[in-house]
Amino acid sequence: MHAKAGVVGDPRHRRPRPEPPRRPDAGDRALGRRHATASSSRTRVRGAIVANPPPAYERRAMRPIPAVVLALLMTACASTPPSSPPRAGGANPVPSPHLAEQGTAGAALANLASASGSLVSGRVALAAVPGGVRITGEVGGLVRNGAHSLQVHQRGDCSAADASSAGPYFDPQAGAEQVGVVGGNRDRIVADGDGLARVDLLVPRAVLGGGAANDIAGRALLVLGATPGAFSARVACGPIEIVR
Repeated sequence: MHAKAGVVGDPRHRRPRPEPPRRPDAGDRALGRRHATASSSRTRVRGAIVANPPPAYERRAMRPIPAVVLALLMTACASTPPSSPPRAGGANPVPSPHLAEQGTAGAALANLASASGSLVSGRVALAAVPGGVRITGEVGGLVRNGAHSLQVHQRGDCSAADASSAGPYFDPQAGAEQVGVVGGNRDRIVADGDGLARVDLLVPRAVLGGGAANDIAGRALLVLGATPGAFSARVACGPIEIVR
């Protein structure tokens, strides 16, 4: 038998050989990783797909607060009393000083002795009058035709050479000033051509004796004036002593 020509060797009747499998390259591997990441970031929750679900501790934090607990919190906030504002004087305000309207004595004297190397001296009388204490007398050895001050100071101690032991100026009442009758100025005395000043001053709200905050008994009277070495120096000092 003879085969039919053109049948056995005809390439149209050959089966195609299967191609060998291709190794995945770097691009295929990167694409596979992206698909794996996308599929792992999705989670099914009751048939729905949720992307990137929150972690477990965040899901616990998002639980709703029970209504009973919320009502208790609101009641506690409403019942808290408001804090009272602090007082202007602080926790322990300083009490106001006790100012007496009248002292226990009616008269006092002050013998003024020179201080700071000056030649100033004098003698003045103090008398309790309505509204304060009146000071009258004379002071000599002052700068001729010069203005000086006669002031009450804190302590009746004139032992220092410059009268610094008498302490600072003493005001019987906060804001009150010694009103000078001579010359119309506060605590001011004016010397004449001979260096002599006639004193007539009023210390407002001051009293003599009793120990109140405005009591000037036991304190000192100082004359302030100019010396060769200083301006407004303490040139005379004398303690205030009650006589009756």
